[in-house]
Amino acid sequence: MTKQKLSIISLLIVCLASFSVLLSIGSDIYREAPPIPTQVVNTSGDVIFTENDIQRGQLVWRSMGGHQLGSIWGHGSYVAPDWTADWLHREANNWLELKARDEFNKPFTQLSNSQQAALEQQLRDDLRPNNYNVENGVITISQLRSDAISMLQQHYIGLFGDDPAYQPLRKDYAMKEGTVSTAERREQLTAFFFWSAWAATTERVDQNYTYTNNWPYDPMVGNTPTSSNIVWSILSVVVLIAGVGALAWYHATLKHEPLPTPPKYDPLFDSKPTDSQKAVGKYFFTAVGLFLLQVFLGGNYCPLWCRRTGFLWHPTIGSSPVFGNPYLAHPASCILDRNCMVGGPDCILRRRYPVMSLSSSVWVSMCFGLRWLLSYSARWRENGWPFSSTSILIPATCLVIRVRNTLI
Repeated sequence: MTKQKLSIISLLIVCLASFSVLLSIGSDIYREAPPIPTQVVNTSGDVIFTENDIQRGQLVWRSMGGHQLGSIWGHGSYVAPDWTADWLHREANNWLELKARDEFNKPFTQLSNSQQAALEQQLRDDLRPNNYNVENGVITISQLRSDAISMLQQHYIGLFGDDPAYQPLRKDYAMKEGTVSTAERREQLTAFFFWSAWAATTERVDQNYTYTNNWPYDPMVGNTPTSSNIVWSILSVVVLIAGVGALAWYHATLKHEPLPTPPKYDPLFDSKPTDSQKAVGKYFFTAVGLFLLQVFLGGNYCPLWCRRTGFLWHPTIGSSPVFGNPYLAHPASCILDRNCMVGGPDCILRRRYPVMSLSSSVWVSMCFGLRWLLSYSARWRENGWPFSSTSILIPATCLVIRVRNTLI
């Protein structure tokens, strides 16, 4: 067996084993995903949330920019907080405050250490047990937890609205005023946040860890790393270092040829540009110009998104037909995001971004389309038309979707 054939077989074995593990783990994740309840009720029978509230809340989360504003279960940007961790910690604080005033008639912070520890244990006993009924799909929570959730809902309704009391917090989170337009949609958003936090603090059936493997870290509610988490994390680092060491050892054992003698002078100094090199001069300067335009837009992206300042947020330029859409929180993100420009699944299927104006969509698509066409200009002259129907349909489909999203 030749060395090349052995390398190909080894590569196929590695690929087969890797994808087998990925598919196996992926199927387990799909089957063991946290359930979405039909209803969330308290012990008095009052309905707190419904399945429709949670589903609609997820749509509200996506429509406001989704992963561009905070994160859920750690997936998203880090401008605003992780809403799962934020909800979980605030709900726990509300629960402890209500319980402290009910039992001791004092704020939780004024209790003794033993009293605080006792209440925190009661908190874990209330939040961590799995009260999901598989038969009817109902989650039952305590009356005290229901009251803590009601308090927390008012916080998020004010935060995602335009309540002046939350303006400093919105500034810290880089949120615009009225992030979610209506009170109904803000209430639905809280249902989605609750469900994500419920999955993060509720233990799986017959297990001592939650649906998210005790993430996010919050000792107050019992979310600490499991022993298996620590073991596998350390083991993965050890295996990685061992693999790098094995590659270094293998490379050191190979027979190395001596390095060639460098030339006495640089041959490029005496070279002259060919006709084909001269022909792409216009392409070179055009591509550099478009690249500098991208750099310019990217330089304004951070202040635009974090402080609502910069060239694109100027009161005159920001309302122009090219960049304009005063409702849009981050127009530059659609210009710069590669998945959106090539019609990636996140942009098409989930509508991660709100909507660019129609003129913006056409203008941006024309800029990237021009650069895309110029990149093949030299090949046209030699090989003719180099594109398949698919390469034409993908950008066209993306543009059609942009126009459609603008009009609906």
